[in-house]
Amino acid sequence: RFKNDETLSLAVDASLLHQSVHSKITCSDCHFGFSSEEHPKRNFRTKRDFIIASSESCRRCHFDKYTKTFESIHYTMLSQGNLNAPVCVDCHGSHTISHISRERAITAKRCQRCHTAVYEVYAKSIHGNALVNENNKDVPVCVDCHTAHTIEDPFATNYRERIPDMCSACHANKAIMGKYGLST
Repeated sequence: RFKNDETLSLAVDASLLHQSVHSKITCSDCHFGFSSEEHPKRNFRTKRDFIIASSESCRRCHFDKYTKTFESIHYTMLSQGNLNAPVCVDCHGSHTISHISRERAITAKRCQRCHTAVYEVYAKSIHGNALVNENNKDVPVCVDCHTAHTIEDPFATNYRERIPDMCSACHANKAIMGKYGLST
């Protein structure tokens, strides 16, 4: 129970954990300072405060990706006081972390949680339709263009100037375009 009376179950479904990418690590690898015998008491005002603090444990093993987030629009929003801006756990989960590269549709669905209107436009596009209705792994998902960690403001000039290069990553690839009878 949090100070604002919100609750969150801390029970972990071991079967789901064993299917995750973290199946080979122990609890204390992420929960540093905790053991099966000792669980230090931690107090958080809200569930959101707990989630933000929990994401800090990701940096121990994923420091390269963790520090890249400091360049992202999400981190900028968080550092400016928007506590709803996504952190590691919001996008990747905590105990049921999936193999993102294999589950492209799930990746896009995670972005949909916050970017509902943008996702609806994407889902109706040629790329989104191929992903959602055909599970086509050749089409780009959100992170292919916006990246997963150094997410830039899509309205920024430097981002918009790179759009032709982003599109050409696939549209200049003869193997991919050849599958669909498209010209490079």
